[in-house]
Amino acid sequence: MGKLVVLKLDGDFDRGFRVKLEIGEEGLAASMGVRGELPPAPELAAQHESWQLTYRRLGNPVRIKAKPGQITNVSSLELKENCHRLSQQLVYNLNTWLRAESFLRIRESLLKQLTSSEEVRIIIQTEDYRLRRLPWHLWDLFEHNSKTEIALSSYDWVKQQSKPLKGRVRILAILGCSDGIDVQADQKLLENLPQAKTALLVEPTRRELDKQLWDEQGWDILFFAGHSCSEPGDEAGKIHINPTESLTIDELKYALKAATKHSLKLAIFNSCDGLGLAQTLAQFHIPQLIVMREPVPDPVAEAFLKYFLETFAAGECFYLAVRKAREKLQGMEGDFPCATWLPVICQNPVEQTLKWPKSHNLLLKFGRFLGLATAGIVVVAITSLTLKSLPQLSRFSLGERILITHGTTPQKLAGVKAFATSDFAMAQEKLQSSLQVNPNDPEALIYLNNAKAAGTKNPIRIAVSVPIGGNLNIAKEILRGVAQVQDEVNAGTGINGALLQVAIANDDNKPEIARKIATEFVNNQQILAVVGHNASEVSIAAAPIYQEGGLVMISPTSGALETAYTSSYIFRTVTSSRRDAKNLSHYAIQTAHKNKFIICSDLKSPYSESIKIEFRNTVLEEGGQVSPILCDFSNPNFNPNILISSAIADGADALLLTPSVERINQAIDLAKANKGQLTLFGSSTMYSFDTLKLGQVDVNGMVLAVVWHPGSAQKNPFLEKAKTLWGAPVNWRSAMAYDTTQAIVAGLKQSSTRHGLQKVLSGAGFAAEGATGKVQFLPSGDRKRIPGIGILVQVQPVAGSSAGYDFVPLKP
Repeated sequence: MGKLVVLKLDGDFDRGFRVKLEIGEEGLAASMGVRGELPPAPELAAQHESWQLTYRRLGNPVRIKAKPGQITNVSSLELKENCHRLSQQLVYNLNTWLRAESFLRIRESLLKQLTSSEEVRIIIQTEDYRLRRLPWHLWDLFEHNSKTEIALSSYDWVKQQSKPLKGRVRILAILGCSDGIDVQADQKLLENLPQAKTALLVEPTRRELDKQLWDEQGWDILFFAGHSCSEPGDEAGKIHINPTESLTIDELKYALKAATKHSLKLAIFNSCDGLGLAQTLAQFHIPQLIVMREPVPDPVAEAFLKYFLETFAAGECFYLAVRKAREKLQGMEGDFPCATWLPVICQNPVEQTLKWPKSHNLLLKFGRFLGLATAGIVVVAITSLTLKSLPQLSRFSLGERILITHGTTPQKLAGVKAFATSDFAMAQEKLQSSLQVNPNDPEALIYLNNAKAAGTKNPIRIAVSVPIGGNLNIAKEILRGVAQVQDEVNAGTGINGALLQVAIANDDNKPEIARKIATEFVNNQQILAVVGHNASEVSIAAAPIYQEGGLVMISPTSGALETAYTSSYIFRTVTSSRRDAKNLSHYAIQTAHKNKFIICSDLKSPYSESIKIEFRNTVLEEGGQVSPILCDFSNPNFNPNILISSAIADGADALLLTPSVERINQAIDLAKANKGQLTLFGSSTMYSFDTLKLGQVDVNGMVLAVVWHPGSAQKNPFLEKAKTLWGAPVNWRSAMAYDTTQAIVAGLKQSSTRHGLQKVLSGAGFAAEGATGKVQFLPSGDRKRIPGIGILVQVQPVAGSSAGYDFVPLKP
């Protein structure tokens, strides 16, 4: 069951708005309510009008009837650039407004109550038509949370007791006046939907339309494609049903009331400027509406319908189907600016969201399959179970199996074999020999200390989850920090006399695997805390499981803004992406004197998107520009050469690379294609040996924002011990993993239970000494800020380095 968030706003832009926040579980009364205010912002309303005027002058072929004398052929590159620039300014100023001090209590309540693992419907309830027209879907609080969508609502709603979609969905599709546009694609999509029966009315007369709306059998979905328009102030909406007839919604009110009474659940107006239609339709209390907030280009209207129907009919809930369909329009924004702004949900707040009925085709096929030999079914079931179980077992090890197979020595193999048979003395001997051959192996050092602890009474056990199959180098970097703490603890007095064991898991940087690993950790009561996970999306996915199971998770590397707000059991030692983005953007504009940036991110990565949002906001705040060109490393059609050519043609002079860990190679390919034409900047994920080894001269001079660098620390005991252990310097990931493990050890010295550890770490007096300084946590789970955290480094040629280049700290 998901959550329902309702924001009730009463007022106007000249006087400000009184705001009430209500949060509750779907189908239940709100469990909390918080009040706040938004200050007057007449300039925000004026900025929206400026953007709207520019957008409407683009002149794309749209599903709106032009008024006599209206100019419709003024589209130009300059208008598109202006539209994009104004849209960025509007989004930035909207989010600045929503950070107002008088609104802070509501914002913080949302952050604390909501997680990224559950579906959330957010309803903006207001009577102010200018407020409804703002791009609420770009509120930075929710933009990178893929399980939320925002809808609009007025105050005047009545519950219709509507029932869920069942059986064959009845659709009444009105293909109205299509002069100058193509509605045939809409027709084909509707006719081929599974579990649906569609009645088509092509350019009907008023009488024909009225008759169908009164049908006593009822319609589940009402669909209109064709021309429409709204009058100023959103006080009226009109649809053009054929070349000679147009109707206001009021002229259909009795028929629409009857249709709603007879089970109408959703109305889709794949036409233009539908907020006026929605305002008028509100009087009929239709549970859900989809409209277009501004004139919609014909190709965008077709694409949205296709994406929405495919996703909705495939089983996604209504809200998320709309969001996914809307976001898929982003690829069209080069030709049709702000296409993703257009589709909007208007929702009856007392009605629950819709689900498409499941198709019975698979059940029928399975029923036929049941007629086959029973023995065959048993074989298939056993094979399926075995294939699912074996990979899961191979992802965990306390020392009985090797997870990092690259560079394995015969001695390590023998040591692991001895560990698996509980011959811990032999395991220690062989693993010690392996480390003499390969001292830079953190897995072997952890298993060695685990074997030492296994021969003692009541060892204390924690776990670490790393992306061995996602990025081996990063996995090793994190393990080195954990192994160093364990080695220091076990070489000393232990944790109140008990030695420390560390279980290792491989999550491949994949959220679905991390959830399974989290479940295993929670169920294993011997594990008292977890170091991990690496990528933000992985930590976010696993966090609810740790919270429910009451197991502390501290991430050393997850920088996305929302990670720290997931639950009371979730902490992190790395700083949030906001600080990295601000440091980097300030340097890029004020020191490097760059003006226009193209940002290349991974739309599937919360960390990558978080950096993008914060970097963009700071650039705009400091007077810079951000190119409208979409650069997405997760796009299967990603083409570095085309992106660089497009960026240069758009006037960009700088390029920000902020990939996810999984897509560092695509970022390196882009740097190679750039060949020094655009000045390079990067997020902390680009701090990788692969960047230096594969990028070489093409990444020379790139400036990165990272949390810490060994070159910035003088006479650091952590660094001295690290060089002795590993024979080489370590980086920020090892330092953050060290700090994370030190915090856990310090907490366990005060309480060796799961619940007790959480209380200790959350306490105001808690502190642990880490590689980068003191480790303390805020109530949110974030680390308290200390001097020296958050610096810039630059790729420079360095004699003697294994790649010929290295990351060198920039002087403040």
